[in-house]
Amino acid sequence: MKQILTITRKELRGYFGSPMAMIFIGAFLIATLFSFFWVDTFFARGIADVRPLFRWMPVLMIFIAAALTMRQWSEEQRVGTLEILLTLPVSTTQLVIGKFLAVLVLIGIALGLTLFIPITVALLGNRRVPPALPVVGIGIAYALFSGTSRSHIGAGFGFTLPALHQPAWSDVLAGFLLLTIPQLPLSLSNSVIATERVVRDLFPARAVGMRKIGLTYSAINLVSPFFSGIPCCHGCGGLAGHYAFGARTGGSVVIYGAFFALTGLFLSGAASSVVQLFPQPMLGVILLFEALALMALVRDVAGSRADASIALLVGVIALGLPNGYLVGVLVGTALHYAGQRLGVLRGPEAAGPGAAKG
Repeated sequence: MKQILTITRKELRGYFGSPMAMIFIGAFLIATLFSFFWVDTFFARGIADVRPLFRWMPVLMIFIAAALTMRQWSEEQRVGTLEILLTLPVSTTQLVIGKFLAVLVLIGIALGLTLFIPITVALLGNRRVPPALPVVGIGIAYALFSGTSRSHIGAGFGFTLPALHQPAWSDVLAGFLLLTIPQLPLSLSNSVIATERVVRDLFPARAVGMRKIGLTYSAINLVSPFFSGIPCCHGCGGLAGHYAFGARTGGSVVIYGAFFALTGLFLSGAASSVVQLFPQPMLGVILLFEALALMALVRDVAGSRADASIALLVGVIALGLPNGYLVGVLVGTALHYAGQRLGVLRGPEAAGPGAAKG
């Protein structure tokens, strides 16, 4: 048994000592999430179940497990270690079992990383226990027991009031030229236009106009500099994320803001350690669900080939080109009005659902 475990550890060191393990786990998670959320249109179905996941998992495992096991002996031959391995005081059966266990452990880790899918899906729509609470709780528990400096957080505890700060006119001018003007396309498209549309889609009975969104956006950024604050904005991604993880009222934003206010008042001396409490992989999961929730909102233009083509083109431009948000907004707006003028897009269809009501 000792020889088998030695072979298993040797194989695992080879996996995780190279990009092999990360490539495998990443490819597996991408394929799993794509098949579950996109191919089976999870959000469009409106049913919180994971049966599609188990339908696709055996198919994925056929290819991924085969890709791992096929290289077990061929890789030894390629790097010239097969002869050395066969001369070790272990039997062929022990070698096979050791390599098999290493593959099994790697596949088990990959499968374990998909546990957030059934947990989150099980809690979607649950008003008593929204999915954000256990996700955040798991993230903080992981951080506390995985080396986060709790002593540093304790040492940084204390009451601190924000200090008033008067920006110099040179700073105001520099910020206007270097930050405000380049940020305008993203701010207008994401923080105002897209946020108004997402509010209208998610809360049609409580829609908020662009004027109110723009005024609150402006007000906070006029006040924030006097407290050495950073620029703030609304965002359709954050709104969709709050909704996807159970938020249905403005109370979620109050709780969210109160957390940052209390952190600043009582833990400003250990702010960097507090930020590290939430592990990046867990943050990636939350951002993934935000992205999927936003993608689901595009389904209202799926019935129109012209609208869907414009939405897809704008997304590609924003992702792939320098200053993509600016170029995407200009190109998308131009194509939209050109389509109306040429008769490709007409009336309410051109403006999207809810335009006639707005």
